[in-house]
Amino acid sequence: MARGRGSESESSETYRRPAPNRYCARTRYRDYDGKTRDVEAVGPTGPAAMRALKEQLRDRATPNDDEITRETYVSTLANLWIEEITAEEHAQPQTINNYKTNLRTSIVPALGNLRVREATVGRLDTFLREVARTRPAAAKNAKVVLGQMFALAVRRGALSTSPVRETGRIRKPRRTVRALEPEHLEGVRAAIRHWQQPTPGKPTSAHRRPGRHRRPHARHRRPHRRDPGRAVGRHRPRRRTADRHHLRHHRLPQGHGL
Repeated sequence: MARGRGSESESSETYRRPAPNRYCARTRYRDYDGKTRDVEAVGPTGPAAMRALKEQLRDRATPNDDEITRETYVSTLANLWIEEITAEEHAQPQTINNYKTNLRTSIVPALGNLRVREATVGRLDTFLREVARTRPAAAKNAKVVLGQMFALAVRRGALSTSPVRETGRIRKPRRTVRALEPEHLEGVRAAIRHWQQPTPGKPTSAHRRPGRHRRPHARHRRPHRRDPGRAVGRHRPRRRTADRHHLRHHRLPQGHGL
C-alpha cells in the first residue's frame, strides 16, 4: 500500500546533547514546496527547545522575500508601504500626504516599536479605540492605513491573515442638540433693541439712522422665534403681500418702467 504524504509535522522528539544544560528538539516537517525536511531547535531545557522548534515551524509556514517578515518592525512596514503606493502612482499626492501625516502623528508613535507578529487584534483594537475617544475621524483614517499596511505583510508572506480585519467598528459619538434658552433669547433681543436706539449726542437724519438699514415696505418685523423646526418659507407669503401693497400705492410715472 502506498504511503500518504502525512501532515506537516510528522513526529518530534527531545534529547539531551553532550554539552551540559543543552537540549535539542527535532521533527520532520513538510515545507510549503511539498518536501519533507528535518527541523531542529535547541534550548536550555526540554520545554524551551520545544517552544523554539514551534517558532521555527511557524516561521517556515509560508515563504517570503525576507524584506517583510514576522520580525519586521511596524515602522519599517509603514515605510515600505509608503514606498510601494508612491511607486504605483495609484493614489493622489494629497492622499499620500494624508497617510504620512496619520503615520507620523498617530500610528508610528504608538505602534512603531512593535514587531509585525506582536501587532495582535487586541493591541490594534485598543489603539483604535483610544484614538476614537477624542478623534473619531483620525481613528477611521488610522484603520484604513493599518489595513493597507498589514495587507502588504500578508502579500509578502509575513502573515497569513490581517489582524486589522477583526478589529471593532469605529462609531462617531452622537452630538447633543442644543437650543437657545429663554434668558439667552431675551439677551439677543435686548442687544438688537439697544443697537437700534440712537446714540446720545450724535445727530441723526433720514439717511443716517441707528441700527440696520430700513426699507419702506418692511416697517413691521416679526419677533425672533424660538422654534428651530418652523419652516422659513411660511413667512414669505406675507412679505410678498407687503411688496404688492407697496407697489400699488407707490406707482412709477409712465415711461419710467424697468
